[in-house]
Amino acid sequence: MGTRRTKTYLGLLGQNDTSAPDTLTDYEARLLQNVELSSKGALIMREGTELYKAVPAGKQIDRIIEYRKQNGTVHILYAVDGKLINHAGTQIATGLVTSKIHSCVYQDILYIVDGTNYYKYDGTTFGAVVANTGEGCDLTPIKRCRYIFPRGDRIFFAGDSQNPNFLYYSELLKPDYVKALNVVKTLTDDDDFITGLVAYKGAMLVFKKKRIFAWFGHNILEEVSFREVDSQAGSVSQQTILKVEDKLLFMGLDGIYTLYGLYPEMISSSKVSRAVQKTFDKFTDHANAFACFYK
Repeated sequence: MGTRRTKTYLGLLGQNDTSAPDTLTDYEARLLQNVELSSKGALIMREGTELYKAVPAGKQIDRIIEYRKQNGTVHILYAVDGKLINHAGTQIATGLVTSKIHSCVYQDILYIVDGTNYYKYDGTTFGAVVANTGEGCDLTPIKRCRYIFPRGDRIFFAGDSQNPNFLYYSELLKPDYVKALNVVKTLTDDDDFITGLVAYKGAMLVFKKKRIFAWFGHNILEEVSFREVDSQAGSVSQQTILKVEDKLLFMGLDGIYTLYGLYPEMISSSKVSRAVQKTFDKFTDHANAFACFYK
């Protein structure tokens, strides 16, 4: 009668492809593929996949939008090949630059920018936002924007292809009313430019490629002070910024970073990709990178 050998896992540090193979500890692995940790610490094979929804054959899904209304209705929208398609497969809109879509929900309506136009969708009707007839309204630069963010009963816009450092904002409670003077013209005077708008720890974060700025106020007319966050990097794009539990992860030019802090004034960042830096250094298509959170 034989005995079976057992091994106790005291902890797993994960993949380490930067150190020499003969220097790895008992808790490191040179390569991990299709592996997850169970709740008890054992290594198990990652779960497989199953088809959830089919889209037009051979076309890439550029964005998935979850549009939740106050009455509990949820609209799942797919941005594919210049089109916006709902979960039933019905085409809602065409002619969009789906690879550059960014959206937000304000006053129960979905607003979308794609670098060429400014749209809205109420769950039934989709169309371009019509400029308010108020004095000085000009949506021309808003149509060039790629990022949209609601805060303090206004909508903010950024990513203008002609003015990449400008941050625009709507009039109070009027998403269709943006005056030519409603703009914070520069956060820095260097060659850096805005790459995303995100909420975190009560602040609106303005990501640039090399730096991050935070605005903790709500009245843009009285509190226009953006403070630079203690971060070693900015983000390469909006789609790499992702909230995971109480932290904000994003991809910089030289690695993956996380923002953290118990209080807004103490927000700072640290690099979290050192263990797989050689793998990261092989990435070449930063513009199309994106983040997702599993479990």
